[in-house]
Amino acid sequence: MRLLNKILPLLIALASFLFAFGDWTGYWDILKGRDAVMNIWDQFTYTRGGEQLFLWNDDARFEKVYNFILDNSRIEEMHYKVNKDGAPVCICRLGGTVRPDIGDEYIDWPDFRFAYHTTPIAFVYDYNKGDFRNKKSLNKRQVILCCTLGNLTDWVQEIKERERFFVYVILIGSLSLLIAIANIFEKDKNDKFKQKDAYGVACHEPNNFEATVGGRCPHPRHINSERSKYKDGDKMSNQIRISNRVAQISKSAIHEMTRLSKQVEDVAFLSWAKPTSGTPEHIGEAAVAAIREGRRHCQIARSHRRKAEKR
Repeated sequence: MRLLNKILPLLIALASFLFAFGDWTGYWDILKGRDAVMNIWDQFTYTRGGEQLFLWNDDARFEKVYNFILDNSRIEEMHYKVNKDGAPVCICRLGGTVRPDIGDEYIDWPDFRFAYHTTPIAFVYDYNKGDFRNKKSLNKRQVILCCTLGNLTDWVQEIKERERFFVYVILIGSLSLLIAIANIFEKDKNDKFKQKDAYGVACHEPNNFEATVGGRCPHPRHINSERSKYKDGDKMSNQIRISNRVAQISKSAIHEMTRLSKQVEDVAFLSWAKPTSGTPEHIGEAAVAAIREGRRHCQIARSHRRKAEKR
């Protein structure tokens, strides 16, 4: 868990930086072929017409733009035509440009003709550059509508938004969730660790200071059995730091005697008033007789009795 808490924040920072840098420099557009689409969009908005409005299949950009349109366009007639006749010979922008009539008084203004957003783009079949140079016109059987000029920019922006959502919400959000889960487990582990003595043995009185220092737990039998598994507290040496003054506190003599007694066989353990044999019969009979005679209280010492009689 500790290693996970160290690695995941670095992965989040690295993923955020790389994606943002690639988005800013346009590297992801180049990698996905979107740079060619935006380049063709600039070309198709040319207001003078002519060969600028055609993208022939011998152009290096043709394959990227063609596949991009196929992946995003939902025009069924276009997909049917492509499945039947294959790739077109070129992609062209149909229609001219718009130039609003503003009158003669603005004659000195620069040319502000433009191609509008809904200008159609089509796949062209049975046509070549020779036909274009001979100014041979296109007929309806040679063209199939595939999208509009505005669709190209809209699709590019939609794809970018999906990529940003995946990276910033799905990927980075999942990594952040893993960090939160790891922190929860680490906190639970630390809470359990606080209830252990220096040898890693859980004490039944975690709020007692003596129960957490030097192995002074109120249950020595349990402590000794667990303590024997470790050498000089090596297990905890890398997890907890103890001050010199605390380390100098000596162990309880009672617990030390208990530990030493475990090294000798057949030892009567009397510190907890747990004799190994039963009460002798004559002692039990004397106790019963004393109870019947009403001697249920402690005898007063003779010196105290004399003082009471003088008073």
